[in-house]
Amino acid sequence: VRSEQTMMISLVSELTDQAVKLIQLLEKEKNFAERDSLTGLPNRLALEQRASLLLGAQPKLIIMFNIHRLTYINEQYGRDIGDMVIAIVAERLGKLFPGEGQLFKVAGDEFLAVLDDATLDNGALEYVALDHAALEDSHLEQDAFDHITLNRGAYEGSAQGMSGAKEETKKSLRSKRLEAIHQALHVPVELPDRVLSVQVDIGVALYPEHGADLFDLWRKANLALLKARMHHKRYQLFYPGVETSFLRDLSLKSSLRIAVQHGDFTLVFQPIYDLASERIVAAEVLLRWDEAAPDVLIPLAEELGLMAEIDHFVLTQANAISKMLPVPLAVNLSPTTVAHKKDAGHILSLADPQRITLEVTEHAVTNAAAVKNLRRLQKAGFKIALDDFGKGYSHLALLPELPLTALKLDRFFVQHIHEPRYRIILESIVAIAKHEAYRLELVAEGIEDRASLNFLRSLNIDRVQGYALSRPLPLEDLQKKLHRGDNSFYNDRKLHG
Repeated sequence: VRSEQTMMISLVSELTDQAVKLIQLLEKEKNFAERDSLTGLPNRLALEQRASLLLGAQPKLIIMFNIHRLTYINEQYGRDIGDMVIAIVAERLGKLFPGEGQLFKVAGDEFLAVLDDATLDNGALEYVALDHAALEDSHLEQDAFDHITLNRGAYEGSAQGMSGAKEETKKSLRSKRLEAIHQALHVPVELPDRVLSVQVDIGVALYPEHGADLFDLWRKANLALLKARMHHKRYQLFYPGVETSFLRDLSLKSSLRIAVQHGDFTLVFQPIYDLASERIVAAEVLLRWDEAAPDVLIPLAEELGLMAEIDHFVLTQANAISKMLPVPLAVNLSPTTVAHKKDAGHILSLADPQRITLEVTEHAVTNAAAVKNLRRLQKAGFKIALDDFGKGYSHLALLPELPLTALKLDRFFVQHIHEPRYRIILESIVAIAKHEAYRLELVAEGIEDRASLNFLRSLNIDRVQGYALSRPLPLEDLQKKLHRGDNSFYNDRKLHG
């Protein structure tokens, strides 16, 4: 009997052990099924299973994040780099929203955060950007997070004092917080052989103001995100008219596709002046569309993958028009065109290197294919200018690698030229560009007053353009200005200041 009891106990013990192992295995499989394999974050399945628990009595922010132009990154640099960008963005989001059940990866390049909005009333949240100005001056990722992440206890008293704050104060705090989140996510990604700009679109819905169902709020946050992307905004808060607005945006997309097919665009030309002679020596070609302003048109065309076709249109038109003018024209090229392996030959077939200068942004020249194309184009005789230099996170290490003829200084420096802390940066850029190792022509944009013009002359800037000198002109007006011989900027208007 004792032997049978021993056998029974042993069998029960073994079955118990097997049952525990089976339960652990099932839990592991369940956890694996509810986690994203790349980032380790809870996935859409986890969100669906926890949906009923995520909303409660407290106000909530439902925030959608989407990595902008990830398809472009995958195509240009490979999926390994694309996955690395996803992982880095996930890591940054994880620092911003460290609480379990706050952050989910709901699609390949999309994240959803669900968090209390109680900072606006009683200080329950750990993140609020109280020093946005300092954050904007930060150029290091950790600095950005240090400005956002605040100790709860240190601010508990002041935050509790906000319980009776006016609605405008609440909105202001929320805006500062979202601005800080945007800033932290947009620090460039430092890779071993390149630096990548990261853009993350952000859309926000509020619970219970915008609804009581998580999936409906998710949809509304996504609509707000699409709106932010369409209009090139840092973030967009959902509002009742956003759905109607989004339908208008869809109509705009359809109109743009038709416009590209039929070439329904016009070109205008902004004179570029030689600062020494004060005469027009070139003109920048600018695209115009009756349906939308340039700051809407270009991001929309990039989103729809239409920039290569638009570049083709502009180059073809500009090349034909340049034969009617005594000065060359400068044409902006999109990152898509610059990086495409076949487009160097295509550009050579469309444009005369003696009549057309090519302008590219720093964002367009961050991969080997783009640099190779530019070298081929320069060898063929094209002058190449780096546009918007100094905007965002410029990396001087790029300069030795690029076949450049000119630097176009971002208008930000001209706008802040009277501030010593920005003036010293501008003076340093000029010193580098004029060094015998580079000998780059310098063009300053955004001239708005005589004082700026005189200071730029003292710095030995070569060329200038801006609304105070001349607004973009129709072709006929530019021709008249050039042919009648009064093309000095002092003949057009008396510069104020």
